[in-house]
Amino acid sequence: MVDHVRGVTALPWPPAWRRPSWGGWRVSVLCGVLLVPVSAATAVAIGQGQPGRAVLVGLGALVLGAVGVAARPRRRAWVVEQSAVDVDGTVEPGVRFAVRPSSVLTGMALAAGGVALLAAAVAMVVIVASRGEARFLVGAVVVGVPGALLLVGGIAALTASREGNAVDLTANRVLVDTGHGRTAVPWTEVDDVTAALAAVPVGRSAAIQNLIVIAVAPSVDRAERLVIACDRLVADPALVYHGLRHYLLNPDDRGELSSAAAVRRLEAGRVVSADDPPDH
Repeated sequence: MVDHVRGVTALPWPPAWRRPSWGGWRVSVLCGVLLVPVSAATAVAIGQGQPGRAVLVGLGALVLGAVGVAARPRRRAWVVEQSAVDVDGTVEPGVRFAVRPSSVLTGMALAAGGVALLAAAVAMVVIVASRGEARFLVGAVVVGVPGALLLVGGIAALTASREGNAVDLTANRVLVDTGHGRTAVPWTEVDDVTAALAAVPVGRSAAIQNLIVIAVAPSVDRAERLVIACDRLVADPALVYHGLRHYLLNPDDRGELSSAAAVRRLEAGRVVSADDPPDH
């Protein structure tokens, strides 16, 4: 059974999550439609010998293309496999949920869009300083903040590793690698697994991101929360979320993570307990 809004499983959808209002084919189609006149404007600017204008409009076309590609719906699947991870020289068998690597094209587009917006913000600040027109200061803030966020996101995507991205569960620990190094946390140091929602302001609307948050005991060599972006998961996010919670709340079942029994449990969706609080 496929739920085209939530995923391919019949597992409960965490109340904290929701489908991004800007996601789906609507955004991809809209970006494609807008890409035609923007690309034409780029060609016209090149033909008229206006390289500066051509570069700016071309960057806009690049951002539109990347957003259109990134927003397209992805088919979810029952992607659970057995794995063997090396932890300090010891190989531990477990199960793996694959994580999609960051897109280089998306990273370049985000960085380019951020630079363009920050350049516009700097130009507005110069106008304020030279002409004393304070009204441009508000515009600089409105344009500069999203520009900085886009630039940071682009740099993070470009510098992320594209090999071995996954969420691994073994009998002893949880291992998360989303591209910026692997973090291994013993189950005894995992405090909670919750669903969360992140909203990044973009103009008058917001880009919505569903998240899985793993709260861990404080340590000098790791963050107190491991955050997994649901759109990076190859498997249905609900399966990953409930799988994590099941093995956190049922320590007696963790031993099966060393065998195919865990894969069978996850594939059958037997990871929701009546004792699991509904507000998660």
